[in-house]
Amino acid sequence: MRIMMMLTATQLSCARAYRTLFSDVSFTLSTGELLLVTGYNGVGKTSLLNLLASFRAPDAGQIAWQGVSIDALLVLRLQ
Repeated sequence: MRIMMMLTATQLSCARAYRTLFSDVSFTLSTGELLLVTGYNGVGKTSLLNLLASFRAPDAGQIAWQGVSIDALLVLRLQ
């Protein structure tokens, strides 16, 4: 039996130094799926990865793992 994992990003926005890098980014990834992130320097590729890894909170939107906000998962991990 294979367990399905799911990562969901909903309407993510990220700004740095008063400049919006990206906004309204949404996607869902299930087990075995990949997301290819491409773009020029400075458009937010690394910032998106930092959001997904919980190194930084999004300026707007939500990231969930298995339907649970990663903010809640981070709090549980710190307890």
